[in-house]
Amino acid sequence: PALPPNHLVVSQFTETTGKNMRKQVMWVDGPVHLVKRFFPVNIMHLFHDDLFGWQDVLRRVNPDIQQLWFVDDYGKPIVYESVYEWFKQLGVTVKHLLDFKGPKNAPSPNLDKMVCFRDATVGTSKRYVWYQYGYKDKQSPINHTIQQDDLADAFDWFRARANVSIPAHFYRSRQRAFKAIANNKRPAYDEDLQITVFTRSKTRLLINTNALIVRLEREFRLPVKRVGLEGMSIGQIIQELSKSVVAVGLHGSLLVMAGFMPPGGILVEGFPYAV
Repeated sequence: PALPPNHLVVSQFTETTGKNMRKQVMWVDGPVHLVKRFFPVNIMHLFHDDLFGWQDVLRRVNPDIQQLWFVDDYGKPIVYESVYEWFKQLGVTVKHLLDFKGPKNAPSPNLDKMVCFRDATVGTSKRYVWYQYGYKDKQSPINHTIQQDDLADAFDWFRARANVSIPAHFYRSRQRAFKAIANNKRPAYDEDLQITVFTRSKTRLLINTNALIVRLEREFRLPVKRVGLEGMSIGQIIQELSKSVVAVGLHGSLLVMAGFMPPGGILVEGFPYAV
């Protein structure tokens, strides 16, 4: 039967079985994490369905993992390639099964080669998943509680991998700014604080982005920065959001990055008509 795209079929295999087969068998040593990526070309799905689970397996389930293997048809990571470097920093080698078997549509795919793993953790953790996409029931939020501290800890872990930190005086500066706003006063300019506007280049555009930025700067006396996937790395976006008091953007996958705002940040999400 057809399986949802986040399912993987595996079978047990022994060296004795391999000797009795005509296929060429390659054995992989060391603790390996085998995963099938959900939709890695979308930044929200990359975090929600893949990265959160991978870091949980590596940190909580099997800290001895040495290799992260992708068993899917997406090929080598090209989009958002920098996030895979975060795992390499920890000594985890990132590999893809197609590197050894060849793509299915290759002129001479090496389909006779069988790759077997002596020590593998299969699948990913769903501890941080908060939404299901309607394979069995209507798509909806998942009815389970995600601990706020756990989610914040995961974002902190990725922030550290990106070599980014929240400014040392951020919380004190934000408290002063909020107090001034509550008293109908304009906060003093503070380089530790900013407002971030999520931008897009093709669809769901804020057509008055420039006017909005001017108004925000005038009203709150805080610098306003644009962030977007076009022309910025994931690390650069994390850096800008890690000092943001408020983030503004239209509904879309990029808003998952608002999780990198310091705790207590405010996200203003706009919904275009019929979305």
